Amino acid sequence: MSETPDPSTSAPAGSFEEFSQKFQAMCSDRAMYTTTNNILCTKSEQRIRFMSGAIRSKDDWITKMGSPDIRAHWAREAKEQGLTECEIDYVFDELNHYAALHVAGSSAKLGAVENVWVSDSLVDDDTTQELKRYA
Repeated sequence: MSETPDPSTSAPAGSFEEFSQKFQAMCSDRAMYTTTNNILCTKSEQRIRFMSGAIRSKDDWITKMGSPDIRAHWAREAKEQGLTECEIDYVFDELNHYAALHVAGSSAKLGAVENVWVSDSLVDDDTTQELKRYA
């Protein structure tokens, strides 16, 4: 966890050290910015990514998105974890867009990791067994 620098030990004005101290203070737990996998983003963006990824990691998430009861359950859980109504609405809009990219009848779907598509049936059983033999 980053601490806010002590002004009495601050680096010289304009130095890299001064910039670094200010940046570390920005990324503290009390700040609005954070880093995830070395990507600077707002804490709101981080909450949105986590909620979206958690839903996309569920089996058959595209079908479940169509159920008002399930969506309400997910929204309650997200609100309990600190997401705002606006963030929750954004995630559902984003997921509706991702669901629209899915080709009906295709086993490939957008996975929990952004920009990664997954499928459990693109490789036939014989090839799967052959690969397991070499693992």
